[in-house]
Amino acid sequence: MMDLLVQLAVAGSILVLVVLFMVTQERRADLRERLRRAGARRHWWNRPRNGH
Repeated sequence: MMDLLVQLAVAGSILVLVVLFMVTQERRADLRERLRRAGARRHWWNRPRNGH
């Protein structure tokens, strides 16, 4: 019985870690995309040459 409980606890913790990892990766990619988009708007070398 104890072995089963230990296996369930280990499996549950691994599942939680995987879910947390996926969520943080997703957020990080979203943040990176947002920063890239904001940077592309702001930088002088990405501005259109005709409109200033």
